[in-house]
Amino acid sequence: GADLDDPRCDGSIYVPLAVLYKDDFAAGGFGSDWTTVKVAGTQVWNTSNQGNGTNYYAVMSAPLNNPANEDWLISKTVSLVGKTKAAVSFTSDVRYGGNALQVYATENYTGNPATTTWVLLPAALDTNNAAFGDWVSSGNVDLSAFLGKNVRIAFKYTSTSSAAATWEIDDFKIKGQ
Repeated sequence: GADLDDPRCDGSIYVPLAVLYKDDFAAGGFGSDWTTVKVAGTQVWNTSNQGNGTNYYAVMSAPLNNPANEDWLISKTVSLVGKTKAAVSFTSDVRYGGNALQVYATENYTGNPATTTWVLLPAALDTNNAAFGDWVSSGNVDLSAFLGKNVRIAFKYTSTSSAAATWEIDDFKIKGQ
């Protein structure tokens, strides 16, 4: 990759943020770090290594002609207390037409997505729904609004009976310093 550790034009040095929490779902399953919430439909977030050899990832998919789904994948709490910068990043892959995945953050998860105050995050997502395997980085999505607080990140999947995408998530990291 590119070597980006020389001083910038303004003389500043780029310092990558330290990883506070990461999960690449390598073991399969979610363990206690993740909460899955099924609001509607019969499908739930899961992990899979299909098409990826030994590399597991989180995946949510609903078959067409099924009732609408709403499913949440919610990270454990990560403390941003004492941090002056923070970000979340992950990779995504989409296949088939359907609603875009939504990515949220909260400082007060109530145990119920409907009664939790969520902030929608402007994460870059894969837009090529014609093929699997073209993983797209979200970039470092700014979590400045949550500095000094405990934060959880959530992925909200929705589908309809006529449009149901498959969304895959991997390389999840919350970073800060």
